[in-house]
Amino acid sequence: MLLLELVAHRRFFRLGWSIRVLDLLPSSPLNVANFLHLTDPDSFPPAFVDGRIGGDHAPQHTSDLVRLPLLLMYGGVADANRRPRPPVDETVGNPASPYEVLSYNIGGVEERSLTNYFLASRRNNPFFARCHRLLVALWAADGGKVSTDGMHDSPLLRGVPLMGGEFEFEENGRRYGPEEVSEMLTDYIIQGQAITMVMGLIDEEDNWNGPAYVAKHFYAMDYMVGSQLINEFTAWNGQRAFDLMSLSLPHPGEPAGPDQKLAGEIVEACLRTSFGFKLAHGLIIRVLGETLGSLWRKHEGSFDVQWTYV
Repeated sequence: MLLLELVAHRRFFRLGWSIRVLDLLPSSPLNVANFLHLTDPDSFPPAFVDGRIGGDHAPQHTSDLVRLPLLLMYGGVADANRRPRPPVDETVGNPASPYEVLSYNIGGVEERSLTNYFLASRRNNPFFARCHRLLVALWAADGGKVSTDGMHDSPLLRGVPLMGGEFEFEENGRRYGPEEVSEMLTDYIIQGQAITMVMGLIDEEDNWNGPAYVAKHFYAMDYMVGSQLINEFTAWNGQRAFDLMSLSLPHPGEPAGPDQKLAGEIVEACLRTSFGFKLAHGLIIRVLGETLGSLWRKHEGSFDVQWTYV
């Protein structure tokens, strides 16, 4: 994904953006420790500080624990493997704008739910501060956790519906039903669950009214149109998306075939109406199969082939 970061840097550097791909390498100038106080117990659980975060998706959860502290310290955009073209300067980047949080809404009008793969705000945002305090509290439960396994059942999240109640899949001869998959998805995106809780929370002692804050200060774009539009064309079939994007463009003077026409429609629609392009990896591969992002990663160089729809 380094190529994608270079593309983003080339596009947005001219607009005054600073693009940094942080890491945890000891000698790296982009080590997270050079930007945040990793020993602050209010910001990071001991498992993060000690490098003991485990489970099947430890890198993702490590990233989750870094994104909000970075936003609180510096403001800007916390972005997980997707290329943004969002209205930052018109919303959170504009001091005169009432919008203080920019993200994607994965719920409907009556059921707001933010995607945690793209979050933007100004410094010291009160909403994200509460979200991260809740996330750290979830990690601190039971003497300190080293993974998110079982967090979906935490009393701190009581009342928040579990995620993805309609999915099921089979793996190694075992069938995972909708209830079990919901628990897995909620554990996997536990930061998103914490965000949803704070959105609906009313705490008079802390002078916090989540629904009122959301109504006044959120700019939440539809996630399908804004970042997942290719999946509407391919019915969430990652192999189909990969095959379409890998097609060669028609030679000059030759008519486009049916799949070439569809690939062109996808590219034009994404460029015309989308604000980003989500590249999914993680747990969704177990649930829905390979994604375009995972196949680009698996087939080295396939993202950058001349005269294709990529």
